[in-house]
Amino acid sequence: MSDQNLDLSIHDLFGVLRKNLFWVVISGALVLLIFILVALLSPAQYQTTMKIRIGYAEESRDLMLSSFPWYWNPTIVNNEVEVLRTMRMAKLISDSLPEETKDLLLPSEGLTASEREYKLAKLVNGMIVIEMIQETDIIKIKAYAYDPSVAFTVLETLKKVYLSDNLEEKKRSIIGIRKFLGVQSELFKSKLEIAEKKLEEYKRLKGVAYLGSESIVRIQRMAEFEAQYYTAKTEYSIKQKNLTLLSERLSDQRLEALEKISSISTPMINELKSRIVNLEIEKTSLQVLGYSSDHPKLKLLDTQIADLKEKLQDSMSDSVGGVYGIDPVSIYQKDLESYMSLQIEVEVLSQKIIELEKIIDSYKESMKGLPEDQIEILRLTRDLEVNEKIYLMLKEKYEEARIKEAGQLGDLRVIDGPNYPMQPFKPRRKLLIIFGIITGVFFGFGVGILKELVDFRIKTPEDFNRIPEIKVLGVIPKAGRKLQSRNFSEFERKISTSDLINNFTMIRKNVQLIRPDEEMKKILVTSTLSGAGKSTFVVNLAISFAKLGKKVIIVDCDLRKPVVHQFFNIEIKPGIVDYILDSETLLTLIKRIEDYNIDVLTAGSTARHPVELLESKKFKTIFDELLREYDYILIDSAPILAVPDAAVLSSIVDCTILVEEAGKTSKDLILAAKKILDSLNCSLSGVVLNKVQIGRGKYYYRYRSYH
Repeated sequence: MSDQNLDLSIHDLFGVLRKNLFWVVISGALVLLIFILVALLSPAQYQTTMKIRIGYAEESRDLMLSSFPWYWNPTIVNNEVEVLRTMRMAKLISDSLPEETKDLLLPSEGLTASEREYKLAKLVNGMIVIEMIQETDIIKIKAYAYDPSVAFTVLETLKKVYLSDNLEEKKRSIIGIRKFLGVQSELFKSKLEIAEKKLEEYKRLKGVAYLGSESIVRIQRMAEFEAQYYTAKTEYSIKQKNLTLLSERLSDQRLEALEKISSISTPMINELKSRIVNLEIEKTSLQVLGYSSDHPKLKLLDTQIADLKEKLQDSMSDSVGGVYGIDPVSIYQKDLESYMSLQIEVEVLSQKIIELEKIIDSYKESMKGLPEDQIEILRLTRDLEVNEKIYLMLKEKYEEARIKEAGQLGDLRVIDGPNYPMQPFKPRRKLLIIFGIITGVFFGFGVGILKELVDFRIKTPEDFNRIPEIKVLGVIPKAGRKLQSRNFSEFERKISTSDLINNFTMIRKNVQLIRPDEEMKKILVTSTLSGAGKSTFVVNLAISFAKLGKKVIIVDCDLRKPVVHQFFNIEIKPGIVDYILDSETLLTLIKRIEDYNIDVLTAGSTARHPVELLESKKFKTIFDELLREYDYILIDSAPILAVPDAAVLSSIVDCTILVEEAGKTSKDLILAAKKILDSLNCSLSGVVLNKVQIGRGKYYYRYRSYH
């Protein structure tokens, strides 16, 4: 299709819409009706919203050594969103709903308890929509229901269940440590009581043994070292629990990276670990000697230990990123740092325990030379002091854990809602109707244009652009019923006073210009379908030629359904058939129409075998005789696609014209007719488009002004 054809004006577009106005209105109205029905019949749906902020505060840090920190990153918010979307959370919510809300959601009739629980959880899960607000740590939770009380109750229950579940999760690590400290505290309390009884029993039986000042100092230091030893073991156990809890909270992807961290070992890392352990032992020794925590030496050691731990963590971070390709700025970095910090503490404590064991063993070895009664009293006194120190330390830590557990806050903060929905969220009836009107208009236009695009019928001269090999000789506008009357006097009167005469004049000129260097006298007129108006066209074209003073004859070769005689109110007999079969004289069969200076050779009697008559030698002599008398012979024939009559006639004429009715014919029909003529070495001279709607767009006027 040419660019000119694609560039339709607004006037052309509205012409297309007017032509398909029925379908435009019906389709648009149908769409609007659907929207109106949806707006009126859809049940009211209510929505309530709640916003929750996800945040991990300082109170969440681990007990004892504060090396179990929580850091915010996008995955934390994503994780919470996924937790809210789980069926586990939906079941917790549905189980916590009031019974009346459950009945509104899903009556219990005909369902077992387990079936109802499952279906309620599914319903609740489908009612809740969770969204993450980008670039924030806030999630928006919406609940939808057909009853406002149900929507509000579900979201209110979700708030309580979710906050409670989160708080329990937060308390889990502290509860675990508290329970561990409680068990250890009771254990050492029992050991302390046993040590006291043994010491008293020994003193009662053996009396009080004399201990020198050196022995007393030695036993006190040994007791201090043993107290440090058991404290380190307790801290080691707590660190291991924290490490396990952190691993459980991590995804498989991060856990794989953390397992790789555990296996990292370089000379630098090993040296740093060794130096930290040595400084820790030195610090313990000073504490045993009675140095207070404010002493400059202890402060210096604390600073050195902190610096070495920082260097160790940096060294491990570099090794992890370099060896395993972990991005140091990835969303997992803070979790990795937390894990590495714990890992360092555990390894340092492990080495510290080993070194303390060596010191304690050396003290035990140094006391072997003492008298037996002194060794026993030293051992019992040491056990008493050690158990007492450890028991007091554990009791203090247990109380700290209990206080932290009681004052523990969750990581969630409700910052908005839920509010009881007063107005339905859906349907928005006014908006739906407005949208229905807009959609209906566009849909109707679309249907009209689509119908035009998929309609391959030829309606205007521009449609012939799809078949450039076909020449258009002219168009004839659609006339009223009276103009289509086959009564000649009425037909002539209407023609002579209308603009149609100009159309036939234009067509007659175009016919004469088909082959300007050759004289075309025998003109065959046919069509692809019946009812196209070819006979009317033949009569009008003959009148147009006659007005030039030419001698014109119309030969009605449509032997199956002849109608030319009806235009002039003349008898059909005798005619062509009678000439061929009854040896009539040809000139005596011609009927003169004096008013228009044209002659007519009618079809004659009914023919049983029209094709055989048209192929006969005598039929062909008709045109030899007529050519001597007339300037133009116009031949009316049966439709070319219906019967072979026109194909037979095409071989004996100078040009063949197709008359096609606009809106009925198509590209395929016209090309089929052309193919038949081409197969007989006869060409299609052109097409006349009849019954064109002149009120639809500018097609007709555009074409006429062109000529």
